Amino acid sequence: HKVVVHNAAASALGLQLIAAARAKGITVINLVRRAENVATVKAEGAEFAIDTTAAEWEDQFRALAAAHNPTAYFDPVGGAAGSKVLSLMPDGSTTFCYGVLGESISYTVPAG
Repeated sequence: HKVVVHNAAASALGLQLIAAARAKGITVINLVRRAENVATVKAEGAEFAIDTTAAEWEDQFRALAAAHNPTAYFDPVGGAAGSKVLSLMPDGSTTFCYGVLGESISYTVPAG
């Protein structure tokens, strides 16, 4: 994977992923759940950070996904939030779910 997406990127594990990915030359599209966390992850070296509480976050994500074609999604959230990101990922990408910060581990994926 050359480009990946990570949800809850301002968590301790998220910050470690930013550093590890940078060391391996992997680009990370970081998703955070508070506006102030955009600055937090950028201070740790993140090139891309999107606040998923912002009204335009889906458009920002679509633009970055179209430009960089992420192939993996690391998700500690699950539920509706995880499903939303999953629905925006390019076809053929892989999701790695490693937690349940949301209401459920279940994903809802649109058919088609």
